[in-house]
Amino acid sequence: MKRRTFLAGLGTAAAGTTTAVGTGAFTSVSADRRVSVAVADDSAALVGLEAPNELENGEYATDATEGEADTLSVHFDSDAAVGGAGVNANAVSRFDSVFRIVNRGTGFTRFGIDKTGLANPDRWEFYPYGDAVSAYPNWDEGYVGPGVGVGGTLPVGIRLDTTGGVDLTGGTIVVRAVNR
Repeated sequence: MKRRTFLAGLGTAAAGTTTAVGTGAFTSVSADRRVSVAVADDSAALVGLEAPNELENGEYATDATEGEADTLSVHFDSDAAVGGAGVNANAVSRFDSVFRIVNRGTGFTRFGIDKTGLANPDRWEFYPYGDAVSAYPNWDEGYVGPGVGVGGTLPVGIRLDTTGGVDLTGGTIVVRAVNR
């Protein structure tokens, strides 16, 4: 074999190997960086949950300023700050403006409520109260709901369906916020 043929063949093999191995890009990088995160009560957080008694049905809820720290609690039982021991059996009860979501962020924010943590979640409906009601009829069904500008608030109502003898023992909800 001639020397030129051998060198040409070796050069072609090296180029083919480089192409097969890759382009020189990397798969991962590990680097130390500083990050700062602060956790705040609802009264000062970027997204706040408030239950002021000035709302139409605010007496059915308590927030961090009134009771348990870092928690919004809703009571449709004898723990509510009203008379009565609960909602009617075999009925649909609607409570407009029970609590409100506050946007203390830096931009327009859309909200939604995940109610899968509730007993019989299909019997609970959370809805924005006011002009947004007709604009976002499926807000509680996993859609990212109406938006609120910086410093704005969104009153939230609750509809409970106990028809057919369904027990609504409660649970937890998750408020989701998407800044757009």
